Amino acid sequence: MNYLKKIAPLAVTVTVLALAAPCAFAQPPVPNANAEATQNTAAQNARLRPLNTIVTVMARTSGATILADSSVAATPVMPLTEASTADNFEAQLDGIVKAMPQGATWAKVYLPLTSSRMNADAVSDYVIAQAKLFGSAGAAAPAGMVEIMGQRVPADKAQAVITALNLKPIYLISNPLLKAAAQNWGKLSPEQQKQYASQQAQQILNMDPTAQQQMFQQQMAVFGSVMQQMTPEQRQGMMQNFGRGRLGQGGDQ
Repeated sequence: MNYLKKIAPLAVTVTVLALAAPCAFAQPPVPNANAEATQNTAAQNARLRPLNTIVTVMARTSGATILADSSVAATPVMPLTEASTADNFEAQLDGIVKAMPQGATWAKVYLPLTSSRMNADAVSDYVIAQAKLFGSAGAAAPAGMVEIMGQRVPADKAQAVITALNLKPIYLISNPLLKAAAQNWGKLSPEQQKQYASQQAQQILNMDPTAQQQMFQQQMAVFGSVMQQMTPEQRQGMMQNFGRGRLGQGGDQ
């Protein structure tokens, strides 16, 4: 009898826990905000496509000549939500460059017709040179004016000039900061620096072995000449700066 009295409270306790257990398991799981955000980001990244792929489709469906130079061609962007047409592709270009890294822009220039596909980097070099000579290239002209080869022409006379010179509009997407990365290195974000380095590396990898060897020999000759012409203090300072740069890169990984 005493034995039963001792185990009775324990039996009651076990019974209560057993009855309460299903309620505990019935509670809805607490959503993990970080996990959901990661899944959403992964899903969005999976939809990204290289800009050059998007531009190729835009050009085909709109009938316009749209190019992306090497500074932006591999940049991942979201696919368009509607097909490009002659009426909407300029607005689509606005949306694309706004979503791209700092410095991305697009320009409209008139160039002579050619039977072959235009090289995007050659067009980009031309636009940069024109901007240096005339102050702008491909930017939106004032109302009633059309920019043709560095000159702003009244809209009512522009078509006659375009026809006489056998020109066609070329739309170029570029990032001048990355095109002139050597001069603008300090203005680039860490991500842009990585992007530029990756592009340069890919260009080297695309070379044939002979061209690669010649390029490396040229760079080594230039570097060796620089080192020889430096004072000991300059060489020491350069190596210290180089070491700090490597430490900074390692910290980002």
